[in-house]
Amino acid sequence: MRRLNYLILFAFICPAQAEWISIEKNEQLEMFLDLDTIQKEDGNRRVWTLINLFQKDKDGVTSLKGYVEYDCDGF
Repeated sequence: MRRLNYLILFAFICPAQAEWISIEKNEQLEMFLDLDTIQKEDGNRRVWTLINLFQKDKDGVTSLKGYVEYDCDGF
């Protein structure tokens, strides 16, 4: 049991390896994409995104992370 606790703790303290690039920045936020997670399927692309808000929103949130799908054929 003790070994399992160490494995779980280790999983949370290890630094995440991602290639985040900034794609937009304005007075309110900065948005990043993780290029290592781009997946292609037909005319769509999926990628992890990260949004850092420069001020807390009404719920106290300062960062948002999500898996977003883009329709590249729709342009």
